[in-house]
Amino acid sequence: MTTPASTRSGGLPYSPIRKFVPFAQEAEACGKKVYYLNIGQPDIPTPVSFWDGLQAIQKKVLEYDFSQGNPLLIDALKDYYNAQFGVDLAHKNIQITNGGSEALIFSFFASCNEGDEILILDPTYTNYISFAHMMKVTLKALPLSIENGFHFDDAYQLAPLLTKKTKAILLTNPCNPTGRIFTQKERESIVKFASDNNLFLIVDEVYRNFVYDGKQETTFLEYAKEYDNIIVIDSLSKRYSVTGARIGALITYNSEVLETSLKLAQARLASGTLDQVASAHMVRCCPQADLDAIVIEYQRRRDVLYSSFQNIPGAFCHKPEGAFYTVVKLPVKDAEHFAQWLLESYSHKGATTFVAPARGFYVTPGKGLDEVRIAYVLNCDAIKSAVKVIEEALKVYKG
Repeated sequence: MTTPASTRSGGLPYSPIRKFVPFAQEAEACGKKVYYLNIGQPDIPTPVSFWDGLQAIQKKVLEYDFSQGNPLLIDALKDYYNAQFGVDLAHKNIQITNGGSEALIFSFFASCNEGDEILILDPTYTNYISFAHMMKVTLKALPLSIENGFHFDDAYQLAPLLTKKTKAILLTNPCNPTGRIFTQKERESIVKFASDNNLFLIVDEVYRNFVYDGKQETTFLEYAKEYDNIIVIDSLSKRYSVTGARIGALITYNSEVLETSLKLAQARLASGTLDQVASAHMVRCCPQADLDAIVIEYQRRRDVLYSSFQNIPGAFCHKPEGAFYTVVKLPVKDAEHFAQWLLESYSHKGATTFVAPARGFYVTPGKGLDEVRIAYVLNCDAIKSAVKVIEEALKVYKG
């Protein structure tokens, strides 16, 4: 007799980003070309400095690294933050993690007890929903609207969501999935609201450098000395196109959060030594001009995507200010059914397009049913072709 598995995953959602991968694989097996707009996997080449750092490693034994992180990488990130933003981080303020995902899990664990609540803006990054389920924390959402660009006027809009169990606010800036950016006024409002209500402020800044139209990248660490309940989540994955290296960081001045995070890090032993050493070299040596060129390329892709959707009757594309995602409202009743149909039953000139249904990015029931999230991580010609598939598909779709 088979022993029953645990039932703890019952409320754990499937990823809307990866859920339809089997259908995409089947489409390719049938000879279709699939344009992958579902996942934030950059196609930009990894910097040469990462490979140089990897090749320069000379070790006879590949040993465990320190649980806090490799000192070379910690100091490289410390110097980057201090030089780029004029903050005053010390070595002790940075905990290296296995990607930004582990940093988020650490921050949930360090800031909340079971049954506590975290305030978020809807739509949100889908994995926050999974992490909250794992940590037995409840997410309470303020729904925003695509029609006004997911605009967020004032942090005190969150006040009606406050209860005795509220422990934190969780934000992304720039935002995945919407690409919106918080203004200075909004950032100051959020910090004041968190301070007035004695809440942790967890800010996912993985896409910090992807800002467009002349905007400047910022960090909430600028406010962290005056309010030490701020926890910043960082990752090298997208900034340097090294998603496979799995290097992230939890950064804070809060000593209790750092102590808890180190205990968790010790329990999982360490992040990968090779990835950390190569990343330290990359952070030190990758020319800023190369990073600037990447941002220029993504702004070009954003513009192509946005203009392409203007040709589709009934579609509404939010023009993102940062990151490399946007949410698009389509003239369909069920975007999830449409996304699966695209992969299973449709092709245009031998190709189809893989998009992520937006419903999985919302905590609020009933939201996002006619929306998709798109990652513009393909070159401009591929983006035009991918959107053309959607345009032609909508002409014949009967769902």
